[in-house]
Amino acid sequence: MQMTESFLDMGQRELGPYFDVSGRFYAIEGRFSRYLCRDLLEIRRRRPDVALECDAVFIMMNPGSSEPVVEVEPVELRRAAIVATKPDITQYQLMRLMGVLDWSFIKVLNLSDLRERKSALFYKRFRAFEKQEEQDGHSIFSRNRRADLEAGLTRKSGAPVVLAWGVNPALRGLAKSALLGLNPSVALGLLHDNGEWAYRHPLPRNRAAQRLWRREALEMLQAKCGPLV
Repeated sequence: MQMTESFLDMGQRELGPYFDVSGRFYAIEGRFSRYLCRDLLEIRRRRPDVALECDAVFIMMNPGSSEPVVEVEPVELRRAAIVATKPDITQYQLMRLMGVLDWSFIKVLNLSDLRERKSALFYKRFRAFEKQEEQDGHSIFSRNRRADLEAGLTRKSGAPVVLAWGVNPALRGLAKSALLGLNPSVALGLLHDNGEWAYRHPLPRNRAAQRLWRREALEMLQAKCGPLV
């Protein structure tokens, strides 16, 4: 595995030419509201050799501020296509790891598909969804979405699933449901003191903490993954 240490502290403008980001955006038509969602994000290296299988799957909280480059019609998931997507700050953290590890392709799934920029509003939004719709289909870890989860977790043999959804207590229920749907032998993450379900998010509030996350995540992946085949 070729190591390119310079990637670890690259700025966003420097990283941009190396990667393409795409996502699958869709809508859930609820009883009272339409919910805008994204179930999958892909980050690929711009290189001649096309990677068909991904090097890792990251699982985070929700799509946040992610949005398509060009506005797309909100359609149900089975009709949605993967389209070019504007990267957000969190995704640049993952690009830095990809550069150092020489990865070509990663996927991002979330505890919830609901698109909401502000975390505080997201916590209220997913609770309101579950109360109003009387179901948890906004999450790929719902029992009714086993096929979606299986497809989302498809990756190279030996590739890790990296848990990085954050530590807010409001996520406890979603996080525990996710852990039940994952194979613990392949799941990695930087566990927080908050408990067995809380994994540190790639984008803490200050730059020093962000850099620390990158370095500790890199050490974890180098130590536990080994070469991928």
